[in-house]
Amino acid sequence: MKFVVRVMYTGKNGWRSWTGRYQRLNGYMRHVIHPKQSPDVLRVIVETKKGSISIQMSDADGNVIFDEKEIGLNAKKNLEQDSQTDTFDVKVAGKVVVEIQAKDHQGRFEIKSIFQ
Repeated sequence: MKFVVRVMYTGKNGWRSWTGRYQRLNGYMRHVIHPKQSPDVLRVIVETKKGSISIQMSDADGNVIFDEKEIGLNAKKNLEQDSQTDTFDVKVAGKVVVEIQAKDHQGRFEIKSIFQ
């Protein structure tokens, strides 16, 4: 059984995007994004204050097209900043299944087309 703990979570599960901001996110979440055009590029932005988050994207056939593990794991190693921001651009064609696995992550994520 997959579950998620969301503390002070605000987000938007849109048809073409997915965003979330929270004090704590722990566990598994899944959402399907339908890009406006095909091919398209989805921009993934993750801000980490604490913890880590892993994001995997699969195409309509189940092929993994993006798989980034433990994003933000080293956020506190740079003591000059309160947070770390990571950005990725992912080329997609058609609908995309996005899966998130968070480990006591504090921060935010945003996944949306760069052509919006």
